[in-house]
Formats: sequence, structure tokens, C-alpha cells
Amino acid sequence: MKNSFYAFVRWLSHILFIYHGMRLEGEENIPKEGPVVLIVNHRIWFDVVCVAHSTPRQVFFISKSENFQNKFFGWFLKKLDVIPVHRGESDMQAIRKGLQVLGRGDVLCVFPEGTRNRTKEVIQEFHNGAALFALTSGAPCIPIFLGEFAPFRRTRVRVGKPVDLSPWRGGRVNSTAMDGATEKLRQTMLEMAKNG
Repeated sequence: MKNSFYAFVRWLSHILFIYHGMRLEGEENIPKEGPVVLIVNHRIWFDVVCVAHSTPRQVFFISKSENFQNKFFGWFLKKLDVIPVHRGESDMQAIRKGLQVLGRGDVLCVFPEGTRNRTKEVIQEFHNGAALFALTSGAPCIPIFLGEFAPFRRTRVRVGKPVDLSPWRGGRVNSTAMDGATEKLRQTMLEMAKNG
């Protein structure tokens, strides 16, 4: 599936990366084909551009439904094929669409913190959505850690290796499995944060 608007945004991301002096590391960890779940810490709107820059494949994002209420931003998200999710409830339509993305062998991106991190914590608590998608589909889960954006400082965008979720794969995808996998994903992201 090709989206010309997404291709334009990704082209724009190259310019923004150069302008902001950003550095991408570990992009080879994202498979060139097959379903993938990306998990990314969420700082600012620019995060989407960083993720788009990290792989030549189109990334299908999940975003809170409130973001679609702004007329222009909502149009922008729809043009990028972003999937809206209603927070605080089990949004079956969003889950179904996310699994369809993975079923086609595409890349799905989830911000497991659920919203931008405006706290002093490096990583906020994770929601279970990313684990649900990874365990249900069998897709590998790849973490991307975005460093802090600051003037006159090079920001690192680091793509990690697939997270080992084997202890929670192969059985029922219940709350126990999702909780365990979610904590593993969060601890992985915290380790990436500690390593700069």
C-alpha cells in the first residue's frame, strides 16, 4: 500500500533531521518486510516525524481520538492513515484496524505511554495496547527511544533490537500475559534511556 502524502512527509523528515542535527542509530533493527510493532516514547508532536524517518516502510500510527477533533490536524492524521483510538475504554474498532495492519505485513506504531510525557519521569507507565498487538499477531516488537530535544544539542533517535516476549507468547492473550509483556517492554525502554 502506497500513500503519496506519507511519502512526502517522510521526505520532509530528512530535511528536518538535517536541520535539527539529529542522529538515527540502529535503523537496521527494523525488518525490511513482515509485520512489526514499533513502540516509542512520546515527547512532542515531532516524534511522528522521527519514526517516519527511521524506516523506508510506511508506518501506521495509532493516535488518541482527541487529536482528530482539530480540523487541520485531524485532516493531516487522516491523510497519513492514522488509526484513532478512544482512550479509557476497550476500543475494538481500533484494535481490529491495528491487527489488520499487521495482518497485511505492515508496520504499526504505538506510543504505549498513551500521551505526551510532560512529567519529570523519563518514561511514564505503559498501557497494554502494544503488548496486545504483538502477542495477538506474533509480530516482533521493536523499541525506539527518542532523546530529549534541546537547543544546540544533537538528539539521538535509537532503534533497539526486538524485545524478547517469548515467555508470554504461544498461550492465551489474557491480562496476565499482557501485563507481563507490557512490563518487559517498559523495562527495555528504561534501559535504553539509561544508556543515553
